[in-house]
Amino acid sequence: GPGIGINENRVSINMYVPNVSSFHPQWLHYKLTDNLEYKIKFADHVYKHFFNNGCLTPAKTAALFQSRAEEIETAIIAESARWGNTYEHPARTKDDDWQKVVNDIINNYFPVRSNIVISQLINAKLFPSIYPPNILNAAQKNITGFLDVEPGYKIKLRNPNGSNGTVYYTIDGSDPRAVGESIANAALNGNDEIEITINSTTTIKTRVLDGTTWSAINVITLFSNNPVSDLKVTEIHYHPLDGVNVSDNEYEFLEMKNIGTDPIDLSNAVFTDGIDYTFPLGTTVNPDSFIVLASNKNEFNNRYGFLPFGEYQGQLDNGGERITLVTALNDTIFSIRYNDKSPWPESPDTAGYSLVPKELNPTGDQNDPLNWRASYSVNGSPGRDDLPTGIETKVELLPTSLRLEQNYPNPFNPVTIIKFTVPVDTKHAPFPRKVSLKVYDILGRQVETLVNGVKTPGNYEVTFDGSRLTSGIYFYRLQTDSRIITKKMIFLK
Repeated sequence: GPGIGINENRVSINMYVPNVSSFHPQWLHYKLTDNLEYKIKFADHVYKHFFNNGCLTPAKTAALFQSRAEEIETAIIAESARWGNTYEHPARTKDDDWQKVVNDIINNYFPVRSNIVISQLINAKLFPSIYPPNILNAAQKNITGFLDVEPGYKIKLRNPNGSNGTVYYTIDGSDPRAVGESIANAALNGNDEIEITINSTTTIKTRVLDGTTWSAINVITLFSNNPVSDLKVTEIHYHPLDGVNVSDNEYEFLEMKNIGTDPIDLSNAVFTDGIDYTFPLGTTVNPDSFIVLASNKNEFNNRYGFLPFGEYQGQLDNGGERITLVTALNDTIFSIRYNDKSPWPESPDTAGYSLVPKELNPTGDQNDPLNWRASYSVNGSPGRDDLPTGIETKVELLPTSLRLEQNYPNPFNPVTIIKFTVPVDTKHAPFPRKVSLKVYDILGRQVETLVNGVKTPGNYEVTFDGSRLTSGIYFYRLQTDSRIITKKMIFLK
């Protein structure tokens, strides 16, 4: 059970939802199956999991079931001792009853259930009646997923549907099927069978088209001449400064650079230590290019003016930790343990700097703290080499006095801009200093903090939104370790 057991059909149940309060995922799925694009995506998942040693193939489902049964095997002995003879005589036992049923499910249910469900999916028109091309190696065995090969490796795409349909494929990681059922511009015609030689890392996606019906997709990524060792970590911003009403960890980021001369394919590469992120299929880092991951893509964009490549889960440890990235084949690309204590640079954990290698294109051991330094600028330099931007030769051009401009417009409703200038610290040259910019009402009560952190010398502007305030006179105060400037502004609703 439930229902009729091995032949039960739970594929296309119309579980009607009369109102929002009784909404459930099955109803969402049922309604979405009216959409052609949803149905083909659903079919793609079916093929991925029900074929080619996927997680819903008989051997995989039986193994998962067996592992779950073994987790409670010892507990079943106690269960039978407590309840086995309460209602049954003779008593029910682990070996005579529990194990018998477990074996029956493994031997008689899982070996046939997957094919039954496939037939049900086809009958419900949730899986096409034509199958994707087989991807075959030189031994004529099916291959799929991810494979490490030598240059010159040959594969074949073969139509398994006899004379029905034509093989279409791409070698750039895109879908041979375009939205709306047409053939994509990048798709190549493979007829009934085609041989492809692999000389570099390639992702192949292939479908069969029979009339207007597309098969599900079959995908393989073949890694060849993939110089993953040229991918280096070039910036770790593990303890950023707070923003206005934004916690510091929302600004974390990790930057990597391809220091080699060939593209690096990161398809399905995954971080196993430090952060939680898997690179999407088709991710490529070109030579001399960067790829940046952030903890919060929107706050990263607010601070740096561009979106990162991706957003990871988890946080970088302010006290230091190991960051490990492995390929889809589980080969280590890098594994670095940074720290916030000497001999590692300490200012990235105290003053808003990031941790960067001393070399722009690192060649040394990235686990050696002597190969790292603090970034030249507070907040780091994501997406580019960390350069001093001419500070050493242009110190005299930096502002030498603290300035606070009159807000504009003034009076305002509801938004105004406040500009200020942070000067060079005469004792510490161009190094940053602590700055705060706060707004007070006419009674001296603080109503907003616009800036509270370390700023390098330069000109700044912030936007103040007073929409939640009442009309009246307000004061904004700029303060450093050595001076305070206050100005008046008027908010009129």
